[in-house]
Amino acid sequence: MIKIAPLSRLYNDIMPTLSAYYKDVYSNDNHVDGTYTTQCAEIISQHTKQHTVVTTSGTTAITSMLLAIGIQPNDEVLCVNYSNPASVMPIKLLGAVPVFVDINNYGCMDLSNLPVTKNTKACIVTGLYGDSVDWDQIKDIEVPVLNDSAQCLTTKYRNNMATQYGDMTTLSFAFNKNAPVFGTYGSVSTDDATLYGKLKIINSNGYNNAEEVQISQIGINGKPSEDKSAQCLASMQRLASWQNTRTEINLYYKDVFDNKGVMVKPSPGYSTSNHHKFCIFTKNKKLFAKMMHDKGIECNLHYTYNFSKYPALNVDNRTYPNTDFYVDHAVCIPCHQWLSHDEINKVVDTVCKINATIGVPSDVDSLYS
Repeated sequence: MIKIAPLSRLYNDIMPTLSAYYKDVYSNDNHVDGTYTTQCAEIISQHTKQHTVVTTSGTTAITSMLLAIGIQPNDEVLCVNYSNPASVMPIKLLGAVPVFVDINNYGCMDLSNLPVTKNTKACIVTGLYGDSVDWDQIKDIEVPVLNDSAQCLTTKYRNNMATQYGDMTTLSFAFNKNAPVFGTYGSVSTDDATLYGKLKIINSNGYNNAEEVQISQIGINGKPSEDKSAQCLASMQRLASWQNTRTEINLYYKDVFDNKGVMVKPSPGYSTSNHHKFCIFTKNKKLFAKMMHDKGIECNLHYTYNFSKYPALNVDNRTYPNTDFYVDHAVCIPCHQWLSHDEINKVVDTVCKINATIGVPSDVDSLYS
């Protein structure tokens, strides 16, 4: 099976480096806040240009951001209507109210007309598929902006890293990301010294390590262990090389598919993608994924969620046309850096054949206008 995220190949790639790191980690008695966690924070900060606190997951990172700005029950938080549920679950966990925003034609949160009211206490901005949102559209917004960059490591907005925007920014290093680990890992970065101090305390269950220990924040157990930090560090050190390969694969896919009638998700001119996902549109995504699986190729139905329809989140009666389109038609194919030439050609040939059988959505042209 050609996998979306082959962890065995990740292990084979980073094993020489990781084995040496593990020997060091397990020879010492410091399981948190050690050398590898420090190095990991430093290498992440090279991308965010901000101070970084590493966490156990991207979800933990988003929760930490909300706690740091003091989100309370019944506060309204603007957020995307379509993504991994981790983008919005922390809002509900804290008793706040998610106010959903549709995605744009490019599959990222649409910032062109945000429903900001007197009750809005924050805006979680989410880029998806490796593309950036249009940050200029909210440069004058007057509520805290929390950058959910879980899928935007190395993505650029115009000439700057997309991870540099917002009052705080999160990253995720889960197994399917472009700098993956086994399981989950995350980070929060900020250039605000006060927020940085709060984030460190929040992720240490709310207490500081001062001479007189005090519980000064509501906190969570967000500190990653040294062995997990070693995994993330090993991946981050390979990231530049991996990105070159992912870019080559993605450009090859697009060149072939554009000439074969396969509808590839568009990307905006202001965004330089990190090629985290390769998304196409098909008339019936579930049938497409099944037919691909039968040919030995795994696909992901990223995503199948219209958050506004789920009572567990916050049902509303508004329409989200781009969310509905992506829920029905968007599917992701393998594009990782460990694909062999034969596997790439198999993916291309199989996609083209199945696409010719199933067809493309009848309304797909509206996304390219």
